[in-house]
Amino acid sequence: RISGAWAQKVITTIEAIEIQTFIDWNTPRLCLESDGIRYGNHFKQKKPPKLPHVPGCRCEAIKLFYTSDDVFQGTSPILKHKSAIGEISSKDASLLKKMLLKIITHSNKGSFTDFISQFETKNFSDDIRPQAISLVERAFKKGNSRSNDSHDDC
Repeated sequence: RISGAWAQKVITTIEAIEIQTFIDWNTPRLCLESDGIRYGNHFKQKKPPKLPHVPGCRCEAIKLFYTSDDVFQGTSPILKHKSAIGEISSKDASLLKKMLLKIITHSNKGSFTDFISQFETKNFSDDIRPQAISLVERAFKKGNSRSNDSHDDC
């Protein structure tokens, strides 16, 4: 039987630095891949990279404080994400990053309609869905024209 102070839940504060990138149609691949990675004594990676880490980088190193409770429940103190279409939810940012990374990492033969049909666009928040799809379409068109170019528009 546990009583007294031992019956109390112990909550520890954890300090972290999280890389957050500004999401746009031309955000560099490394920035999209680095977005959301946390650094600090309690994390796998201890020190964040020096920023900007590639040409076109618009990443920020954000200092965060978590409770041990947040970590175990998988919650994050970051609820909004900066993007070309304004501040968006972390859920919307995640879907947008997934689409942009797919454009960068795969040759996108075919139409934009075929490409976008691979994703659940209805999962975007109603208020940003048209702008998000338009941003992805711009990246798709640039990605297809870039495969014919030798330079990068980042």
